[in-house]
Amino acid sequence: MAKEHNIKVDIKQIKITEVGPYEDTADLLVTTAMTKKEYKFPVINARNFLTGIGIEETKQQILTELQK
Repeated sequence: MAKEHNIKVDIKQIKITEVGPYEDTADLLVTTAMTKKEYKFPVINARNFLTGIGIEETKQQILTELQK
């Protein structure tokens, strides 16, 4: 998706428990995990990719954040 819109990204695939070291450098967290913790950056719930329902809306949320 980022490539299609010429947005350069550095993607890290990690567990939700491993977010800590990235808190000062991350711009966005896209996760299928439940989290109540507040972060300095936006958190997008991506469970829609698992269910197949509402994927386009989630993609748009991600794209909007990447374009900021």
